[in-house]
Amino acid sequence: VCLFASLPFTSFAAIGPEAAVAEQPGVLRIGNLASGIFRVPDEDLVYYEKTGVFIKGKAGKFIDVPITAAVVGSGFVITADGYIMTNAHVVDTREESLDAHLWAQFQALAAEKLAENLASKGWLERDIDAYIKDYLEYARKNTEIRDERYTLSVLRTDKREDSFIDYIQNGYPIEIKKMGQPFPEPGKDLAVIKIETSKPLSPVRIGSSEKIGVGDRVYVVGYPGIADLTSKDVTTPTLTSGIVSSIKRSPTGDFNVIQIDAAISGGNSGGPAFDESGNVIGVATFQAQESDSYNFILPIELGKQYLDELNLDYLKGSDATARGALASIVAKCINLATSSRYSAFIGG
Repeated sequence: VCLFASLPFTSFAAIGPEAAVAEQPGVLRIGNLASGIFRVPDEDLVYYEKTGVFIKGKAGKFIDVPITAAVVGSGFVITADGYIMTNAHVVDTREESLDAHLWAQFQALAAEKLAENLASKGWLERDIDAYIKDYLEYARKNTEIRDERYTLSVLRTDKREDSFIDYIQNGYPIEIKKMGQPFPEPGKDLAVIKIETSKPLSPVRIGSSEKIGVGDRVYVVGYPGIADLTSKDVTTPTLTSGIVSSIKRSPTGDFNVIQIDAAISGGNSGGPAFDESGNVIGVATFQAQESDSYNFILPIELGKQYLDELNLDYLKGSDATARGALASIVAKCINLATSSRYSAFIGG
């Protein structure tokens, strides 16, 4: 999910059981931090006001610009010893994916800097826009990226950091155990990751999506970036609610996807979708452009295939008590969210 929209929401912190969730949350935030050095042409284009055209200036003058881009998502705990499920595109560290994130960040920063600089010189807005477009096209063809690095981690909830980047850099390192095809590539956009912690995690309760039907209530928990009102909200999950709108076939035609109208946004990717009993029935994955009410989750049955391949005991075992406790918390949150007391927050 890469789009942002205005969301009606309520968070766990707003409806009561924040202590239990904050101690060992079953829904965690994932950060993917990419960095690199851009060796870019230093405004190698010259604008001639008399003719109103752009020409290339003297080539060969380059500057080094450090660029950092953060990609964030959500995930949910499968086992107490650190297995977590999320979307493949949340933990995608392929070079082409990192390049795309870095380029997007560079373009945004370059456009902002150039616009401010040219506006201070009295340029008209249309001329500024044209110059920026030409410069970015030229820079794309003549820029070298070096020293590319990435940091992939699950954010810690047991201590505060000064910045979002610090949260990622000081988080729990991630080991990818199983990974599908990252969106927007067609396929199963799911991944199973593993982290090492000093304390057992609190697993969610895995349900079934086989009997889900149109009109059923659904609740999505995750970390949409738009809901980060302050730095203190970085590790506070958000709950949104809605209904199942439709069951559709995937673009590849080999599995179903579940359409919902519960609001999701950038950062929700990989987070769990619960039924009214607090069981996970799907994974928030993508949304239609220019809309916050046409959203899609992958059915948990797809995730179970990955868990079975890894021989993970996600239905019973030594962590059953912790799993049941978290399910109880989720159920309480859902009950409160659907009560008249909190309906104004979630539009329910």
